Amino acid sequence: MTLACALAWASATGLPGAGPARAAAQDPPDAVRVFLDCQTRGCPDDEFRTEITFVDWVRERTVADVHVILTSQDAGAGTQYVFDLVGQGEFEGEDLRLEADVSSTATRDERLTILTRTFV
Repeated sequence: MTLACALAWASATGLPGAGPARAAAQDPPDAVRVFLDCQTRGCPDDEFRTEITFVDWVRERTVADVHVILTSQDAGAGTQYVFDLVGQGEFEGEDLRLEADVSSTATRDERLTILTRTFV
């Protein structure tokens, strides 16, 4: 299974149980293990763990199936965020890049919604 397929499958099959009400301990046993390497100011890593529940968030990069590197840079009238998804283990060599532009007038909640939707 490719990295893109695995994440799409996890997103599609995980959505019925997704959301803040679902406990992290209930992650499906076949969930893609994701390590978040947030290299941006004000990283919403706790919110990602709460809102994106179809993956198994891990705290050690070496046990992850996917290493997600989140960076940002100023982009005129806002901030451009880049998610670099680097496959590891069975996904070695399969990398994805996702980008999101957030207006400088966006609230914290709006920014989180845009970033979460970009990842999902």
